Amino acid sequence: MVRAALTPTRRIGQAPWPFAAYVPAATVIAATLLAALPIISTSGWYPDFGYLMFISWRLLRADPWPTWWAAPLGFVNDLFTGYPIGFSIALWSATMLALDLIDRRTMWRDYRTEWVLAGVLITIDQWLQWRVAKLLDAAPPLAQMAPPLVISIFVFPEEGTMIWTDNMLIPKGAVNKYTAELMMNYVYDPAVAATIENYIFYVCPVAGIEDLLKQLNASAPLDAAHLALLFPTPDVIAKQHNFQFLNADLDAKLKELYLDLAGN
Repeated sequence: MVRAALTPTRRIGQAPWPFAAYVPAATVIAATLLAALPIISTSGWYPDFGYLMFISWRLLRADPWPTWWAAPLGFVNDLFTGYPIGFSIALWSATMLALDLIDRRTMWRDYRTEWVLAGVLITIDQWLQWRVAKLLDAAPPLAQMAPPLVISIFVFPEEGTMIWTDNMLIPKGAVNKYTAELMMNYVYDPAVAATIENYIFYVCPVAGIEDLLKQLNASAPLDAAHLALLFPTPDVIAKQHNFQFLNADLDAKLKELYLDLAGN
């Protein structure tokens, strides 16, 4: 169903930044370079900023991250942090593979699930760092690792949102155009839309279905958090951005093909 109405129209149609696909990798490297700052500490333990940025981007979006990126980014991290060469390469590659597997096995993840997942990954990273340091007789007391670990886990980004659209289109030259129009009108009938929504739990733009959805679940009411995901509030919608990784040429080509298919 069409959900484009939920995104501010003034952000649609703008060409993406030519180097948008490289922003995640660049920010991960920038975070890794924080280890090169002239800061000296005789005690204490700092989180792996590159790894924090890496999992933050990967949990936010999977599409701009080829799995093989983990190895070169991990290599850069090893060079600047002083870890044994191969440590971050192996850890980051394993992280990428694990998240790819989780993406395939889970259809719905909320903020709490993402937070727990990030917490587990950060804890594993810190524990492995401590084990490596211990092998080199350079491990600090575990108590010194606790504060940065707790801060890294609890300073988790504020919950965001991601909305995409499914569009119904009658191609030019369609034989059964009238039948397709009847089907579209049927799907957008509020009672039918509410029934579909109750099954797939996608954000739906049809006005008035929130009350109908509540009626369908009268025996087991949906909680407020669930309803907030299905019907984003105006303050959530106002923060949304059209964030894509198509270059300008490909974006123009797709628009051309789409308009041709639509008969325009």
